[in-house]
Amino acid sequence: MGLDGHTASLFPNSEEIYTDDSIFGDKIIINTKASSEPSKRISYTKSKILSSKHLFLYFNGKEKLDVFNSAKSLTIHLLNLFLHSFIKIKNIKRFLLNLKLKYE
Repeated sequence: MGLDGHTASLFPNSEEIYTDDSIFGDKIIINTKASSEPSKRISYTKSKILSSKHLFLYFNGKEKLDVFNSAKSLTIHLLNLFLHSFIKIKNIKRFLLNLKLKYE
């Protein structure tokens, strides 16, 4: 998870977040790109990720914990914050790894 809330190389306000996965045909892995970076990335499609039996979200540090907590507190579904999709799904075990915070 990034500081902008992107998850699995699916970035806020990206075409991959807003489009229906049917445009990708039978592909389960797609090319993605952040508007802030020139480098290309790959990701599973949004529907493939959300249909997974188990989802794990990894992040490290207080800034990312703040992003995570902000997304958890949202009361409406925001497509441009893909992380929110993960948080609102029922029965998903979330593992917060490597959070070594010195403050409360």
